[in-house]
Amino acid sequence: MSVEQTIAHLEEAVGEWWTASDPTTRTPGMLRRLPDAGMWEVVLFRGLVGDRDFDETLTLYGATSAGPVTLRSASRWEWGSIMGGSAGAPELFYRENWRAFSLIHGGHFEEDQLWQQLGLDLPYSWDWFSPVMLERNTGVDPLGKDYFEELSCTVDDQRIELWRSTRSTHGRRLRSVEGTGGYRIVSETGFTLTQADHPILALEALHQVLFGKQMTTDTKTLSPLGNDPYSSTVLLIDGHRSSTPALRLALPYFGTGEIDFEQFVPSWIRLHTEADTWPSVAPLGETAGWLQTQVIEAVNAAEALARHLGLESSEANSQEEAILKAIEHLPKNTRDYAAKAMEIKRDTLAERLRLLAQSLGPHSARWLFGDDVRQWAATSAEVRNALSHGYPTMRKLEKDPNTLFAVLSSVRVVQKLAMLRAAGFSNGQIENVELLADTTGESIIRHVNSSLAEEATSFMNEMANGRRGGKLALKARIRRSRIEVTSRERLARAGAPSPGRALGSG
Repeated sequence: MSVEQTIAHLEEAVGEWWTASDPTTRTPGMLRRLPDAGMWEVVLFRGLVGDRDFDETLTLYGATSAGPVTLRSASRWEWGSIMGGSAGAPELFYRENWRAFSLIHGGHFEEDQLWQQLGLDLPYSWDWFSPVMLERNTGVDPLGKDYFEELSCTVDDQRIELWRSTRSTHGRRLRSVEGTGGYRIVSETGFTLTQADHPILALEALHQVLFGKQMTTDTKTLSPLGNDPYSSTVLLIDGHRSSTPALRLALPYFGTGEIDFEQFVPSWIRLHTEADTWPSVAPLGETAGWLQTQVIEAVNAAEALARHLGLESSEANSQEEAILKAIEHLPKNTRDYAAKAMEIKRDTLAERLRLLAQSLGPHSARWLFGDDVRQWAATSAEVRNALSHGYPTMRKLEKDPNTLFAVLSSVRVVQKLAMLRAAGFSNGQIENVELLADTTGESIIRHVNSSLAEEATSFMNEMANGRRGGKLALKARIRRSRIEVTSRERLARAGAPSPGRALGSG
């Protein structure tokens, strides 16, 4: 039975359900998927805990028409009583609905079950392999018969494997070969599903940066510790339904042949897992929130990344050292608080954003922003502070949608590129690493048709148009807003109507 058929059977499965603490008490129920809520739900026709307060989570086991099922960390969602039985022997039943974000099909397992292998077919895994689309012919035919290729690296005690292969379809009138690929997380000592969450999220974030779309998969294969990992039929299935996002061109920002896989992937994963607050430095997912909220989130994520990378503007000055010396007699907590306050005051948001942009390489930063890196950083920080803390800017930039879009798009580009650089991507540069442009100012982006390259090039062109007098660049908006505000202030002081109001209006 294919994975798709298994999921179809699960979405209408019926059977008996029980808990690990009381395997003898079983109750009939029906399993269903709620993709809009991103959850699985079991409707029990006799309750497990009855009509009483219960705010814990339970692991539910099911013997269903689709096979054995484990519902992980289920919460009671709805419950109530219903009268049943016969007319002569009425009986009161407690109906309960339990929901969970994921389930395991193929067995009954505890929450702390150790797994030897987890596989996930992350979208476009095949396309990340070199050679990728549009690269020169290397003599490798990845669609040849019995083709298989694998790259691997080690993160702590887990081995991360990226593989690709082919699968063939045969018919009476048609034969086709399709490339397929994915990842495996393997550990000889075993890992829990919670321990696998962080590397999975980091790999999904990597594909989002490489291809420009949010990448997830709702089904993963599992192999319990001690079992043959290549003969497992256990599936971990999330409540949400994921699909492969459509791309105009399935071309990554760079292929595996342009990095040291054994160094880059572990560095990328640790960039996420070692952050003070997971996943504060991860690239933001696709949202449909308010523009102002997205600006705040994007700038905050970039600042968190700069802090995590230790991008500081300067060391403590003599005045700060004198203050710390003067309060040596105070409790340690007070001294630490004072030192932190002075660090925040010294290393401003604008300075962190500037240093983050400069981490792409000084020529790359100049290619992206011209000579206005400091102005870009200052404006982005000013807009974020106005939106986040309620202090309006003199130029009212936080009220200009065009400026907000420019800040949002530029900060996201800088954050993604800075993460790739911090993880070890060097764009083939041996010395004086530059990600976007060389010392002459010429672009050195290899895959210009990738999504991230398009984002960077679009913003660079926008800035260049602004320098030539265009209306779309951030620099032009800043200057135009400054002129408009100054003109209004002068007219107001002179007692004349502002240019935004008609003469004689009230």
